Amino acid sequence: MGLESFLLDYGIIIGLAILGYWLLKIVHFPAPAIMGPMVAIGSYQVLGGGLPELSVNAVNAFQIILGLSLGARINYEKLTE
Repeated sequence: MGLESFLLDYGIIIGLAILGYWLLKIVHFPAPAIMGPMVAIGSYQVLGGGLPELSVNAVNAFQIILGLSLGARINYEKLTE
């Protein structure tokens, strides 16, 4: 896999994720940071976009980012509700 192909593939994935987040945030959809990228990338795949599989390192990095994002939203006040 060449550098151009790598940058294009990851650029499309990141661009779709940002677009999905932005669209769902505009319509006040619950949890747009999680659902937006899933809906956008899933729709792209279903419509025949054909994105390649991500490497294990990329998947691990995205899972860490997601976990940190969710964990940062938890505070003592939310736990006592």
